[in-house]
Amino acid sequence: MDWNEYIDNLLDVLHSIEPKKITILTGGNGRGKSLIRKQMVFRVKEMFNLSVQQMKHSAKAVSMKTRTESRSDFGALSTEMHDNPTSPTSISTYRLIENVMKYTDDNFIVLDEIEIGMSAESIAGICEFLNKKFQEIDREKCYGVLVITHSDRVVRTLQHDAFVNLEGMSEEEWLNREVVPTDFEQLDKDSMELFCAIRDRSKKA
Repeated sequence: MDWNEYIDNLLDVLHSIEPKKITILTGGNGRGKSLIRKQMVFRVKEMFNLSVQQMKHSAKAVSMKTRTESRSDFGALSTEMHDNPTSPTSISTYRLIENVMKYTDDNFIVLDEIEIGMSAESIAGICEFLNKKFQEIDREKCYGVLVITHSDRVVRTLQHDAFVNLEGMSEEEWLNREVVPTDFEQLDKDSMELFCAIRDRSKKA
């Protein structure tokens, strides 16, 4: 694969994410969703012509993969939310998302793989909660929301204005796609090649 061309396609996807909208992003593992998440702060800077100082507080993100860690994404929201051994994983997820959704004014919100570790019932509950919060958002103040997911259930249930897929599929095509088993040896090779291509591109920038 021509990875430089693929990176160009990723950047095109990044620039297709529009302001003031709730966008769902899907794509296979190791195909660049995390790169887009990390670059969203610069996309927000571009969309709203922000200064460097403003940019530090323009995006808030939460990744469910790091639900059990203390971290600060984009230098914006320092989150200390750990799984409680006396509570279900879904409670930690709910509380973390609830906390992030308090900061929609003058921010871009990124929710990364909200479905991780949860039952179908809990995913449906999180989607219902988010749909309610989305209805309460002041669209004039919120820069937008990006939801990154692998879940058909999230795509079918969650209110959204736009759908983006890294393989270029429409929402209907993605929901009705044939699921092909992952070749993990190939995925490992492709992921490393993409990482190296991104690293080399960033050195030239």
